[in-house]
Amino acid sequence: MNKIINNASDAGFNKMVKDYIEAREQMKIVEEYLESCKTRIQDHMKNNDLNSITIDNYKVENKKITTQRMLKSNVPEDVWNKYSSPSTHTSLYVTKVDPDMKSRRSRSK
Repeated sequence: MNKIINNASDAGFNKMVKDYIEAREQMKIVEEYLESCKTRIQDHMKNNDLNSITIDNYKVENKKITTQRMLKSNVPEDVWNKYSSPSTHTSLYVTKVDPDMKSRRSRSK
């Protein structure tokens, strides 16, 4: 069920959504910075031919991890049914809405 919220009684929910958007944007900035730090560390280790280093109270290891997975189309059905493990999760999507689209949607209901 889709519902367009425009009244003050839903202000608490509106704030939750705005807080979520703001936190998601902050997290994106932090993730980009974290990736930059990771890249610089890996480059330094590679340039100095290091797989592991301990400095102050930190141990840094650069490991290559390989995982193997099966594609359903590549294995017999009985093997898939015996060894596959289903995974279920819930995702929350919050996107900005164009005000013009919102008013058009509310009229079409």
